Amino acid sequence: MNNENIWDTLVPVLQARVDRVRFYTWFKDLSFVSDDGATLRLRGPNGLYCDFFQHRFAPIVHEVLAEFGRAGTNLVVRPD
Repeated sequence: MNNENIWDTLVPVLQARVDRVRFYTWFKDLSFVSDDGATLRLRGPNGLYCDFFQHRFAPIVHEVLAEFGRAGTNLVVRPD
């Protein structure tokens, strides 16, 4: 899998697992920054948003990453 596009690959799977309101509230404002194979970096609109996302939704992102053979990948979500 091309690391540059992993977020685009994960988003539809995440959308199917998270209810519509939560998905549009918490996933749509994220943007892909980079992926070096060990760490997936995303950008969120502000620090509070990023902190909440990390605590509430990182487990499901890690679960989906594992399904794509990326168990143990770090997830970093930082503000603009």
